[in-house]
Amino acid sequence: MIELKIEEKLSKFTCSFFKWKTTGGQFLWTYPRPHEYVNVSDLPASWDWRNIDGKNYVSVTRNQHIPQYCGSCWAMGATSALADRINIKRNGAWPSAYLSVQNVIDCGGAGSCYGGDHIGVYGYAHKHGIPDETCNNYQARNQMKFNCAIMATKGLEAYVGGVFAEFHILPMSNHIISVAGWGVSEDGTEYWIVRNSWGEFWGESGWARIVTSAYKGGKGNWYNLAIEHNCAYGDPIVT
Repeated sequence: MIELKIEEKLSKFTCSFFKWKTTGGQFLWTYPRPHEYVNVSDLPASWDWRNIDGKNYVSVTRNQHIPQYCGSCWAMGATSALADRINIKRNGAWPSAYLSVQNVIDCGGAGSCYGGDHIGVYGYAHKHGIPDETCNNYQARNQMKFNCAIMATKGLEAYVGGVFAEFHILPMSNHIISVAGWGVSEDGTEYWIVRNSWGEFWGESGWARIVTSAYKGGKGNWYNLAIEHNCAYGDPIVT
């Protein structure tokens, strides 16, 4: 296998759903995707939206299981990533974007507390928009029948810090998280910077570092819970 450097792999990470918005089950390509015009050789060795020249662009880390258990990772991951992009487009201006996950569960038609489709969140946002959290506070329940997918394992649940790697010959995605950057550890291991929706007590204050596909000489897809296989994002229009 050929080892991919972080900048080469970024274009693969921005998979076919990136820069596409769904409307009524159809895909709409609004304009060229970043990896189609950015010179990847110009990308830095590491990038973390939590600290860009001392400024934090990411939205708050949430807990999908408060006040009660709810399998809303698909909505949490997508709205968190979308809120981050709003913050980036607004140059980190106060207040930080805080989108209503409950609104997406209630009205998005893409899932429920029993699971859903994170890509459908972007289709809903594109067509209807998503209000602020204060308009519909999160209740972790199905009031109405509605970014990367990973395999949530017992090992991931027990994660407390460091660069995570866990071997699976055929990882199956069952959880959605959001990605805020990438980096390289002191021993040269490339990793993705990941935000979960299990609260700040989990991992590194609600965050994790998961190896990229370059791990072990290009065999990282067996160790990174399929994080690079199914990703999506929405590009907010800020007026």
